[in-house]
Amino acid sequence: MTGLDKAGSTDSGAQAQGKQEAKGGIYSLVAALLPVLVPVFLNTAGIDVASCLFPT
Repeated sequence: MTGLDKAGSTDSGAQAQGKQEAKGGIYSLVAALLPVLVPVFLNTAGIDVASCLFPT
């Protein structure tokens, strides 16, 4: 949120720093959601994640 606040600043240095902080926040959010979204996508595609992890 502070990155978005700085990105709206009139100071060009603060704007660049704000854009960089906002981009880092988006990367963090994607990295946090990726372990949840990949198994959901694989199950939707018909690949059972549990059977891949625990072969019988």
